[in-house]
Amino acid sequence: MKLLLSNNTLTRYSQSGAYTTTTAIPLEGDLATTAQTLLAWLQSQLVEGESVGQVFIEPDGTHSEVDEDGNATSTRAKLSAAVTAHAAAGSRSVVFSSEALPVQLRDGLLAAWAQLDAMP
Repeated sequence: MKLLLSNNTLTRYSQSGAYTTTTAIPLEGDLATTAQTLLAWLQSQLVEGESVGQVFIEPDGTHSEVDEDGNATSTRAKLSAAVTAHAAAGSRSVVFSSEALPVQLRDGLLAAWAQLDAMP
């Protein structure tokens, strides 16, 4: 699954064999809040004069959390967001990992991802 966040809409791309299906998802409730917060955070990371264009969000492997005793307690998905930054001089692509996000936003994005992945 890959998500495209653009102009307050979210498009989900799902691969099934050789076929890719797209689903337009209305941004409501927690999903809308997470998307707005994500866009605001991404905008804050760009150079002055740039604006966020399209944001592609997709899986970026997994990692294990290690507890105080050194045991791997869980494996959690990581996501990466490929952001197109627009400016007067043109555009460039920037990639952010979910690990770079503020904790509350990262958890919200991962929860939203799980919710969208479970949709038919």
